[in-house]
Amino acid sequence: MNFLLEFLQIADGKPALSALYIPSYRPELIGLSLVIAVLVSYAAVTTSARGEFAATARQRNGWRLLSATLMGLGVWSMHFFGMLALDLPCGIGYDRWLTIASVLPGIAASGVALNIATKGNASR
Repeated sequence: MNFLLEFLQIADGKPALSALYIPSYRPELIGLSLVIAVLVSYAAVTTSARGEFAATARQRNGWRLLSATLMGLGVWSMHFFGMLALDLPCGIGYDRWLTIASVLPGIAASGVALNIATKGNASR
């Protein structure tokens, strides 16, 4: 009976401010996210440009794969540090394998983008 009275009291009243999810962000992690984005973008573009001077198609493809991996990891890292910067008044957890698998779409999309960008006759 006591439990029922506590439930009704919570259900009838407005929630306390502490019960609301008011987010805040840690500026140092946001800054780190931006630094990662700039450095990895520079590394990926430089690596991709170096690959254009490779002697064989296999070497060029290897450089493109390395560039796509660098850029995909950079995009993923920037996003992940942005998520870590979020502070909520509740616990937040990440599934290890899903988090690791989430890097793959970033690498794939970066590969497509770099492939389009390195073609000399790209159209709209």
